[in-house]
Amino acid sequence: MEALKNNPQEQPLSISWKNRSVDFMKAYQEQDVAKMLQNCSENGTVAFLPLGEDGKGKIHETGKAIWTGLIDSFPTIDNTINSVVTENGKVKCDVTIRGKQEKDFGGLPSRGKSFEEDHIFIFKIDDDGFIDEITINWNHTNFVAQLAYDKPEYGKLQGEYSGPLNETERKKQLLDMAKSYVVNGLGAGNFDAIPYHEDVELRAPIHPMGSQQPMNGRNFIKENWWAPLPDLVAGTDLLDVYVNENLTKVTAEFFCHIKEPTCTLRIVDRFTVDEDGKITD
Repeated sequence: MEALKNNPQEQPLSISWKNRSVDFMKAYQEQDVAKMLQNCSENGTVAFLPLGEDGKGKIHETGKAIWTGLIDSFPTIDNTINSVVTENGKVKCDVTIRGKQEKDFGGLPSRGKSFEEDHIFIFKIDDDGFIDEITINWNHTNFVAQLAYDKPEYGKLQGEYSGPLNETERKKQLLDMAKSYVVNGLGAGNFDAIPYHEDVELRAPIHPMGSQQPMNGRNFIKENWWAPLPDLVAGTDLLDVYVNENLTKVTAEFFCHIKEPTCTLRIVDRFTVDEDGKITD
């Protein structure tokens, strides 16, 4: 962290602001809340944006409570500063925070899982050189997903199918599953018709965490991705279904008719299916 404090080409005030912000993050890394607060003005405010109104308040009250709770629940919590820049009279810190949960936190029961999530800290420094405002943002959905769900084990599905069904039976199982997903599940608005594994991993173009970030867990997908679909989808038309040579994956090509705005999407979905006929990916 110390290397970030020295840049002789910068204005002294900008360097001073950065130093104060880095000192705050260093105290956070050391899990020293009192030292974090020493870098802040007495009446400074904080906003943990993903927490809404519950995450807004005084640094010495709301901030202190949340940081103390985090450190208590994640005793190995640590951070790495990726960049520190001054923008529009404020300091922006791009930080990666990680830790392993040991106690319940914010309604999240401890399952002994770890998280690693990028955070953006925006600091406003007052005339006396102390932090007067802090705004913090992160992908809270991803944070929760990392702590709440186990990632499925897919290793055995990279080879050939080795379950109890013969080749003809397995192909039929995969074809029937894909048709059921398109027609009885998505087309009819019936989530229970889709044989998702409890630890399924889903990637889709439109969902809360972005297309590059998978969602994990059947219940999480039902609550966060599936919920609006029955009101949006007017129906589906299955075009074709493909099974891979190893009998581990099946792909469905279909039309998906949207109610509002009225349009038709041509979609190709690929599924990894375990030996019990459950969609794992």
